Amino acid sequence: MKWSGVIAIWSAITLLVSVGFLQNEEEVSQKHLEVVLREIGHELLLAGGDSVSHVLPVKMIKQNTYQISFESSFRFWPDSLIKLTKGKLEKYGFSQDYIVNVKECKKQETIYAFEIRTKEENILPCTGREQGLGCYDIHIEFIQKEQNRIPMFMLMGLPVILAGIFIRKKYQKKEKQSIEMSEEPFIAIGDLKLYPERFKVAYLDQIVELTENESKALKIFSQNINAVVEREELMKEIWEDRGLVVISRNVDVLVSKLRKKLSFYPAIKITNVHGRGYRLTIED
Repeated sequence: MKWSGVIAIWSAITLLVSVGFLQNEEEVSQKHLEVVLREIGHELLLAGGDSVSHVLPVKMIKQNTYQISFESSFRFWPDSLIKLTKGKLEKYGFSQDYIVNVKECKKQETIYAFEIRTKEENILPCTGREQGLGCYDIHIEFIQKEQNRIPMFMLMGLPVILAGIFIRKKYQKKEKQSIEMSEEPFIAIGDLKLYPERFKVAYLDQIVELTENESKALKIFSQNINAVVEREELMKEIWEDRGLVVISRNVDVLVSKLRKKLSFYPAIKITNVHGRGYRLTIED
C-alpha cells in the first residue's frame, strides 16, 4: 500500500474518532447550558420578588437559540436581566457573543433586547426602566463563530500531520486562484469590491474582513454615494429590523471602525454631516 494510502486511512480513522468525541462534548455542553439558563430564569424571578413561581423547561427553538419561559406573569428591571445573564454565562464558561430578546408571550413581539459582544461594543439600550407585570418569554441566541478547534486526537501521530500538509499544499494554489477568479457577485465602490455575503472588501490583491454590521453599513453607503445617509436609516437597517434598540453612539462607533478598515483604499471618504449622518464620496 502506498504511503499516501496509509495517511488517508489513518486520517479517516482519526477524524471519525474526533467527530464522535466532539459531538459528545457538545451534547454535554448543551445540557449544561440549559441548566444555567434555568438558573438565570429563577434568579430573575427572585429579583422581581417572586419566590413561588416556577421556570418552565428550557426549549431550543432553533439552532443556537433557547427560550426561557415562566408559569406566571412577572416584572423585571433590564439592569437585573443584563447583570444576571452576563454574570451567569461568564461564570459557567459561556462567554461567547449573544443576543437576548424579551418577547410578549402571545404576540411574540420584542419588548426589550440587548446584545453582548466579546470584541465589540455591547448594545445595552433603555436600562433603568422597570418592565411592568406581564407574560414574557426570554430568547437567547448564541452567535456562532468559526473556531480553530484542534481535536485532541489529531495529536495521535505523525501521519495525521503529514496528511494536513499534503492536503494544504495540494489545494492552496487552487484556493488562491478561486478567490482571485471568483464569479461571486460583488458591489463596486470605485475600484473597491464589496462582497456583502462574505463580509469582505477587496482592492487589487488586498482583502479585508468586515463584521456583519460593517458590511451592512458599507452596502447602504454604496447605494447612496455622494448623498447624506441619515443616522436613523443606519440604525433601522442595521439594528432595529432585528428587534434591537440602539443609540446614535453605536452608529458613530460602527462608522469609525469602518473608516479604519477602509483606510487601505484612500479614495473612499466617509465624512460626518453635522446633525444628520454621514456621506460617502469617492475621490478620483
